[in-house]
Amino acid sequence: METVELLVYLSIAVIAGTLIYGFLIDTDWQGASDSIEEGINPDDAAKTFTTDKRTFVTRIHEDWQACAYGRDPFTASYYIEEDGTITKEDVLLGVRKADKSSELREQDLNMDSIPIPKVILVECKDGSLIIT
Repeated sequence: METVELLVYLSIAVIAGTLIYGFLIDTDWQGASDSIEEGINPDDAAKTFTTDKRTFVTRIHEDWQACAYGRDPFTASYYIEEDGTITKEDVLLGVRKADKSSELREQDLNMDSIPIPKVILVECKDGSLIIT
């Protein structure tokens, strides 16, 4: 009787070991890690884009549209590589070049002169576009 029990236990151990080994080998651990990371840091978090000054000021128009002209919350960040400064006038001029009928007015834009290179945060809050 002990021999039968021993054979049953060993058979179960071999089957369980094979299943565990198969699980460890066949599992897409990178995919599991990515899905966990996506759950912790969803896509609506701020993303950083590397750009130049000219592209940045024209992308502000897209950001202004993405936040429904200040009605929806929106956040994006940009790393501008070149040296210099970005002023409110630069941004307004770039937005007008991107879209002649732009809805972005000077009173909608809240920013000071920003020295670059720097990571710049763009946020829509309370009907205005804030660039810091």
